[in-house]
Amino acid sequence: MLHSSSDPLQPVSDCPACPRLAEYRVSGRLAAPDEWNAPLLPSGDVSAGLLIVAPPCEHAKHRTTAEALIGMLPFFGDVLAETGFSDTASPSLLLKDCRLVSAVRCAVPAGLALPTEVSGCNRFLIPTVIPTEFSCDSSVM
Repeated sequence: MLHSSSDPLQPVSDCPACPRLAEYRVSGRLAAPDEWNAPLLPSGDVSAGLLIVAPPCEHAKHRTTAEALIGMLPFFGDVLAETGFSDTASPSLLLKDCRLVSAVRCAVPAGLALPTEVSGCNRFLIPTVIPTEFSCDSSVM
């Protein structure tokens, strides 16, 4: 399952930036062609008040960061529901004023990203955390 991205904050499905992760993605596609096997898509509204940056995920079957978090931490949906950031604790998570993104968009072997892979994905993460509209009033500093 491939996708192309017109969003500059989202890598394309065949992102070549990290050779080890690209190889892992190809082997995942061969082993499980019906699974997502592409960079995780963010979940939730871009203008949400709460941004959660998720750790790297080992499994490429998840399409969105919300699905990956529920897969890694089954209680995560319950936490979001109890704190009012989701209407439900299910894997489909109906997020309210909350956005979930992954620090490393591609699945990583054993869930452990190399420092170069984390920094490689920073070009997608940093603009998500600090939007270009962000301005700083230097008179406050």
